[in-house]
Amino acid sequence: MGAVSMVGLDPYFGALHTVEYGKPSLVLDLMEEWRPILIDTLILSLFNTTVITSADFTISTLNSNPDDERLDDEILEKEVLNRDSSSPLVRLTKDGLRKFITQYERKIRQKIKYHLTGKSLSYRDCIREQIRHFARYLKGEEPEYKPMSFK
Repeated sequence: MGAVSMVGLDPYFGALHTVEYGKPSLVLDLMEEWRPILIDTLILSLFNTTVITSADFTISTLNSNPDDERLDDEILEKEVLNRDSSSPLVRLTKDGLRKFITQYERKIRQKIKYHLTGKSLSYRDCIREQIRHFARYLKGEEPEYKPMSFK
């Protein structure tokens, strides 16, 4: 979100994700090319190496015991309003979230070869460079947008 704003683009005006109040559609659009290599592989690795297990999740319903962990965030509540109130809600525990964030930070600091320059950059820096590349493309400074290629 910060990188998109830094290059002068509106993070809420995207093309692939619907434009809704408070939804950073452009940010979500630009992250799509990174989802398989960053998030999907991270999630699979966390489960395959048992860093995160079933013990790192809670299951509750909107009508569950008040002593259970409840959804306090209004945004999350809006997301589940159309659900059957007896449908289970599966969420990471605080410890599970800590594990995920720790592993995510480790992954995003890994170095890879950035396809436009050949330089070795962290995933985080590659994402920033891609956003700059996208902005240059939109401004007509580059003839085409070249997404990251992961072979």
